[in-house]
Amino acid sequence: MERLQVKLSEAERVELLRVISQGNAPAKAIRRAYILLGVDSACEASLHMSDEEASRVYHVNVRTVYVTKREYVQSGIVGATSRKEGTGKVRHSISDEAEKSICALSLEIPPNGREHWSLRLLAKEAVERGIVPKITHKAIADMLMRTTHAHGYKPK
Repeated sequence: MERLQVKLSEAERVELLRVISQGNAPAKAIRRAYILLGVDSACEASLHMSDEEASRVYHVNVRTVYVTKREYVQSGIVGATSRKEGTGKVRHSISDEAEKSICALSLEIPPNGREHWSLRLLAKEAVERGIVPKITHKAIADMLMRTTHAHGYKPK
C-alpha cells in the first residue's frame, strides 16, 4: 500500500470535530473522523499517528485506515465520512417465459417416488429441460413467491 498524506485544514478539523461531538452521525462516520484526526500530518508531530498506531488505537484494521485516507485524498471529508451507496442485492432476472415454464413445471405431477416438488428438484429439472442455463433453489423460491403472490395464489 502506498503511503498517503492527510493534511487537514483548520476548517476540515473543525468539521470532523463537529461530526464527532454531535453524536448523531453513523458510527462509521464518527470512527472515520477519529481516524482522519489521528493521522493528520498537519498537526503537532507528537499527536500524529502512523497507520499502525491508528489501527490499534481505534480498533480497526490497517486497511481501514488506508481506505479512509484514500477516500479523503480522492473525495475530501464528505467522501471519507459519508456512507457509500451500494448497488444493493443483485437480482438475476429470469425471463417471463422462463418464469411461466417453471411455474407450470411446479404444477405438474412430481417424478416417481416423490409426493411434491422440492425447490432443488425444480431447479435441477428446469436446467435439465433447458428452461434456464442455471438456477439455484433460492432463485426458484424467490421467483415462486413473487409470481404466486402476484396472482393471488396461496400455497397449501
